[in-house]
Amino acid sequence: MTGDIGGSEDGLEVGRTGHLNPGGVAMAVEDVHTDGVRPVPHRTGLARADGVVRVGLLGALLCGVLTTVHEVWDDVLPGIQQGAGWSFLHTAWLAAMFVAILGVTAVQRRGLDRFGRVGTRVALVGTGAQTVMAAIEAVTLIGGTPSGVDPATPILVAILAVVVLYVAGLILFSVATIRAGVLPRSAGLVLLLAILLKIFASDLVPGTLAFLGIAVAWLGVAAWRVHERGLAGTTRR
Repeated sequence: MTGDIGGSEDGLEVGRTGHLNPGGVAMAVEDVHTDGVRPVPHRTGLARADGVVRVGLLGALLCGVLTTVHEVWDDVLPGIQQGAGWSFLHTAWLAAMFVAILGVTAVQRRGLDRFGRVGTRVALVGTGAQTVMAAIEAVTLIGGTPSGVDPATPILVAILAVVVLYVAGLILFSVATIRAGVLPRSAGLVLLLAILLKIFASDLVPGTLAFLGIAVAWLGVAAWRVHERGLAGTTRR
């Protein structure tokens, strides 16, 4: 039988889990799966979060690899003169970074305050918009090369707005990660340092893009380890 069973014998009442409970007290144990009992909600949530974190880890590692490839490509053939191939590579690591931020957020959401939640949303919107813009650029370059003609003023303004949102979002996300304290603060600090070096010292310090990708990869691995420890603790309980 399933559900709440109300039969009683000699002062004993059968509870929802099928145990006999003295004194007529019906015990409700959340994590018991029996025929006809719907899946436990928090288990379903854990499975969903686990999938997001796994994909986020893959995105973080891919971001580290692709930014390193991009860095080498830029050193050998600097600039966007390469055309669509360069732009598609740019789009790929931006998309991987977006997925990585989603995975990290799934782990540290419980530690984010209002500032952290706002900063994370700005990072996701900025990175997503930058990815879309890079993809549009890549598609327009298929079968051709950059014309060298500046786009119209409204388009330039939109591009500048997206870049500012992207950079500001990454900085805010780094600070939010440090403040949340769910992941090692060193991972957030390294990400923040990588972003600042890329913005202000890319002409002076070599490999800043690769460093940024490696910082994202480290953050993804750190999030995965924290998530795994949490799953292990849940399983023991």
